[in-house]
Amino acid sequence: MGCSLGIVDNVLKRAFSSLGRAIGNNPGYFVIIPVLLTALCASGFQRVKFEADPEYLFSPVDGEAKLERAILDKHFPTNYSQFDPTRTSKGGRFGRLIITAADGGSLLRTKVWREINFLNMIVTNLTIEWEEQKNLTYKDLCAINLDGYCWNNEVLDLGAYIGRIERQEINLTYPIWFDQDSFRAYAFPMFLGGFNLTEAKTIESVEAVSLYYFLDTSEEWMVERGSAWEASFLASMAAQELPNINIYRFTSLTLEMELEDNTNSVIPYFSLNIGIMVLFCIVTCMMTDWVKSKPLLGLLGVISAILGSISAFGLVMYLGMDFIGINLAAPFLMLGIGIDDTFVMLASWRRTSVHDSVAERMATCYSDAAVSITITSITDMLSFWIGVITPFPCVQIFCVYTGACVVFTYFWHITFFGGCMAIAGYAEKQNRHAITCCVVMPKSTAVSRNWLYRVFCSGGINANDPYNPHDNKENGMMVFFRDVVGNWLNKASSKAFVLVIFLVYVSFAAWGVTNLKEGLQKRRLSRFDSYSVDYYDAEDKYFRTYPFRINVVISGEHDYSSVEVQQDVERLITAMENTTYIDPDYTESWLRSLLDYVKRWKDYPSADTSTLDISDEQSFIRTLQEVYLTDTAYVQDIDFQPKNCSADEDCAGKQSIVGARFILQGHNIRDANDEAQVVRDLRQICHDSKYNITVFHPYFIYFDQFLIVLPTTIQCVLIAALVMMVVSLIFIPNPICSLWVAFSIISIELGVLGFMTLWGVNLDSISMINLIMCIGFSVDFSAHISYHYLDSEGPPDDKVRNSLYGLGLPIVQGAISTILGVIGLMIAPSYIFITFFKMVFLVILLGALHGLFLLPVLLSIFGPGSCSKNEKKRLKTPASSYLSDTLPSKEKRGGKGGYAFDFPEAGLRIPRPATTISLSTATPTEIDTSESSPSSAQASNRSADKHSEATSGGRRRGRPLHEMYHNNGYLSEEDLEDQSNNWLSNPRGGSGRDTGGIGGAASNKLINYPDLLPSFRHGGDDFLGGLGDTEKRDHRHRSSAHQRSSSGVRHNTHHHTSASKSSGNGSRKRDARHSHSRENSTSTDIRSRSRTRESGSGGSSGSGSFDRHNHDGGRTGHGHGHSGHRSAGNNGGHCKRSKSKEHTSRRDMK
Repeated sequence: MGCSLGIVDNVLKRAFSSLGRAIGNNPGYFVIIPVLLTALCASGFQRVKFEADPEYLFSPVDGEAKLERAILDKHFPTNYSQFDPTRTSKGGRFGRLIITAADGGSLLRTKVWREINFLNMIVTNLTIEWEEQKNLTYKDLCAINLDGYCWNNEVLDLGAYIGRIERQEINLTYPIWFDQDSFRAYAFPMFLGGFNLTEAKTIESVEAVSLYYFLDTSEEWMVERGSAWEASFLASMAAQELPNINIYRFTSLTLEMELEDNTNSVIPYFSLNIGIMVLFCIVTCMMTDWVKSKPLLGLLGVISAILGSISAFGLVMYLGMDFIGINLAAPFLMLGIGIDDTFVMLASWRRTSVHDSVAERMATCYSDAAVSITITSITDMLSFWIGVITPFPCVQIFCVYTGACVVFTYFWHITFFGGCMAIAGYAEKQNRHAITCCVVMPKSTAVSRNWLYRVFCSGGINANDPYNPHDNKENGMMVFFRDVVGNWLNKASSKAFVLVIFLVYVSFAAWGVTNLKEGLQKRRLSRFDSYSVDYYDAEDKYFRTYPFRINVVISGEHDYSSVEVQQDVERLITAMENTTYIDPDYTESWLRSLLDYVKRWKDYPSADTSTLDISDEQSFIRTLQEVYLTDTAYVQDIDFQPKNCSADEDCAGKQSIVGARFILQGHNIRDANDEAQVVRDLRQICHDSKYNITVFHPYFIYFDQFLIVLPTTIQCVLIAALVMMVVSLIFIPNPICSLWVAFSIISIELGVLGFMTLWGVNLDSISMINLIMCIGFSVDFSAHISYHYLDSEGPPDDKVRNSLYGLGLPIVQGAISTILGVIGLMIAPSYIFITFFKMVFLVILLGALHGLFLLPVLLSIFGPGSCSKNEKKRLKTPASSYLSDTLPSKEKRGGKGGYAFDFPEAGLRIPRPATTISLSTATPTEIDTSESSPSSAQASNRSADKHSEATSGGRRRGRPLHEMYHNNGYLSEEDLEDQSNNWLSNPRGGSGRDTGGIGGAASNKLINYPDLLPSFRHGGDDFLGGLGDTEKRDHRHRSSAHQRSSSGVRHNTHHHTSASKSSGNGSRKRDARHSHSRENSTSTDIRSRSRTRESGSGGSSGSGSFDRHNHDGGRTGHGHGHSGHRSAGNNGGHCKRSKSKEHTSRRDMK
């Protein structure tokens, strides 16, 4: 596969080049059709189905708890006529109050307890209207307990003793107190919290009380009726302002309502976020040239992302997919992704030639940029759609919607935005202002206008002088990344520094991973300003010691009269009681109680043992039903079914126990990790038992996510990373590059996982969405850099500089835009959306740092640059704008003090800045310019500069190159001359492509009219300077040697240069004159300073002498070159610069 791009890349380039050309020729269709499709898809919003059930969204589809609940419901369905909240499989409809004293003191005071009773009276007397029924109160809606009354809060009966308790005439014992009047037992930890105990284990004070109100929801219509009562309950409690108590309210619908409020919390920030994005895009797309500036395209990039998101949402809704509140994070993400593509396409557009037609510029732009954004869009799309394999519906739904948004945003960008870019290109071609669309003057001709016009209106290209440096300036930020960042990274010390920082980063990230916390706490599903947050805080503070009771169900037909079965069950219950988070003092075991009762019964001498016969199965069952279970809570803990007998066995009237339930009490379960551990411990005991055992509590539905979120995340991340690597290998077909892309993915994912822990983000279903999403985002910058690095030619250092030149600025713009795209999520008062912001911020920041610093260093050290010997030394044309355009025929280009020069029809073609190899060591055989293309990456003359500085004693350091050399493609005269001594002759034949005569540093496109080698004048003075005596002698000597050539054969260019130091005064005068010319001239004058010298016979190739002057150091040199041509009878010409400054002449070439 080597270091060349594969067939996929070539096919895509050709396809996108054709698409870009089509868009450039007919932009209107590509703008109008996407808008119409958006309007069509948007009609799908009328079919939206909003889903906010937290149990459905945030619990695994195939979670073990759901199977456990099904088993519990099979044996012990919830009985609302004998209701016991500890024995339910579902929460149903209910209201709960946690009450504390306003002064933080004890509730066991008369004035406080009086307000608690008053509040209870308000709740029980709430009225609602349901259909035709009016004035329905709690007594009409409540669940019925074993006594046949509404479920009530027994702890309120303490009000009868509150005065005596306050005077300490009655001491309440902890944890259970027996009422001596009614002989009722009160288990205080189930109702009260915040105990202060004396040494005698009596209660001194209580800080909180919990009151429950359960409704009957045995039928579906009762559920809806209960929802109406809950809404009235919440509104009534919110309106209460009692002076001595604080009230914290909660209902079964609170979580669902909070999810809806979460959705509403982010909607107000859409407009703010869009405004920020529009402002950022407009500013960053502007330039000082008001024709080439593209502020409106920045705005249209935002609009394109919005249209794509609307289309995707509408289409998915048409297909019947539920809509959830988390989906509202997708448009924020799409703004970042879409604007990233905008910057990449605009950067590619700026690298095209402003002198080409719009269609050709679009073709070149799409050939370069569309492939790059295709890679990132495919990786983003796949990373989201990989999330569909997770068992969490919230993740599945979000990933479907967001993956669709990525697809539509991509297609809308290459069609709608591409059409807009083509229209802007036509405006630029007509030299129209980027905002007002009025035709304006270019900067080179606007010098006579006032400063306001020059600053705010001028720009574009002067049609009469299209190549002047004032109208062809390079983007300063792109140059900064190439010449400053790129050169810094190419230093050995900088590479070592980057690698050391990377090791420090990995160490911190690994330390963060070791502190990873799992689980999504319920409070994090609520808005920060929600009433439920205070409720969760109060519950965690006062009621975490004994938080919930757990059902243990033994399924299957067993003979519980058997001693072996009794012992097995006892060992099982004891093992569960001995786990960390179970308190054995509150276990409810009907079997244990029955055996103890029978044992105590037998201790009475006069007892009739026949009434409590449990010696066989049928006697055991009869004793339970007729004697023991009457008027006890255990009546709901045994599932009796007719006995299954064989055909020859009489089973009439016989029963068997097919299900048995036991109740355990959770203890000191403080956080999500404890919740996960208690489930894990109990299930492990169940799995190790020979019986079919199930443990369940309604909260276990949510606890399941704590158990599987980590392995599911690892699975999805590994699959996504593998897919990303395969995609990278397809589009960037180099194993080494794909390896480093995969390495970057792993590194970024490790950093996100580690630093999110340090930022207070747990591993839960919300962060799982982001971790999967991060895989796609982490590929973006790495893929951009790797693709352009591989597409560049030259040694690794030049590849790094080329890559940063083309992508440094778009990466920074894309990173900032993506972060700004989710800035509205940071402001929203919701953990869900703030988590999205934190995760996106981390992945974009780390991805940008990897792409700008780490990956270039790794590629330059271990990348594909060493797989081809020629690749290190091949000369590549730039990645910047490519000017190889023919100057207009018969146009006059004159300068101050000089006369015009007529260019023939073939014209003169001038390339963009030639990428420089290490010129100090290069030979002509190692210089290949035949593959120059508009998409080639631009390198620099850095190595040549260093060599010339050394040979000239450092005199060039204070004389920077003219900006035209960095912009218009000239390989500077200084660089050519300084390297002249190192260039060797290279006879070549048969290629049909000869290097030009100007130092041989440009491609074959340099001279289209070989019979004329014009010299350049700048501002009326010699642009290249004159020749001294030494130079003339050296010139004559070398010219005579090159006049010998054979007729009718192909000649290749020979380069000979020499340099000598000029004498003092003449050199200083020339330097001063040239400095004055550079300061005052606005265009380059091209004049003829040569005369024709005939040599050889007809059909012989001419030899040209082109003398150059080094303006900066006083050193002069001259080079000579042959240019051979296939056509017979084409007389060559020998051109020499005249020393005279008063007169120039031109002769026809023969």
